[in-house]
Amino acid sequence: MVKNYIIILPLIICLCMACSTNKAPYKFRLKEQPENLQKITSILNMDIPNYKFKMSAINGFYLNNEKDRIIGADIFDLNEGKRIDNIFKNGHIYHIFPINFENSFSYILCVFDNKMTLFSSINCKDRGDNLEKVMNFVKNRVSAQTLENLKNYRSFGHYIKIDSMSEIKCDCSPCG
Repeated sequence: MVKNYIIILPLIICLCMACSTNKAPYKFRLKEQPENLQKITSILNMDIPNYKFKMSAINGFYLNNEKDRIIGADIFDLNEGKRIDNIFKNGHIYHIFPINFENSFSYILCVFDNKMTLFSSINCKDRGDNLEKVMNFVKNRVSAQTLENLKNYRSFGHYIKIDSMSEIKCDCSPCG
C-alpha cells in the first residue's frame, strides 16, 4: 500500500504543474513561416486539449502544409485590420483564435525585433494572460490605430457556432 502512495504522489504533482494557469507568455524567434505556424499549432493543442475531442479532429489543430495555414484557427493582423493565413511581419500584432469551438479563447501574438511573444487565453477567467499585460508589452511600439484595434481585438475575428443550438461560452472580461 505504501508503494501506491509513492507512485501516485509524483503523478499528482506533475499533473498539477502541467495545468498551471499562471504561466508567462510563450516566447520564440521569428523563423520560416511553416516553423512559426507549427509552433503556434503546438501551443494551441497544448492549451486547448479539449478541441480535438469536441471537434472530432484526430490531430486537434494542425498545419495544412499545402496552404501553409493552421486548420481550426484563424489569424487577424491587428495592424492592418484584416485576416491573414501565414505571413508574420516584424512590428505587427495578431489575434489568433479557434474558429469552431464553443469556448472563445483568444491569443495575441506580438512580433518585435524578430522575436515572437504569444499571450494566451486573453482575459479568460482563471487562465492565461490579460489585455493589460499585452498593452504594456506593446506600449510605444505600435501606432495609435493598432493600439485601438488591440483594445477591440474580439471584433477582429469570427467565432463559428458548432451547430445552430450551440452558444459561444466565454468567461473573459469583455464577454462574461
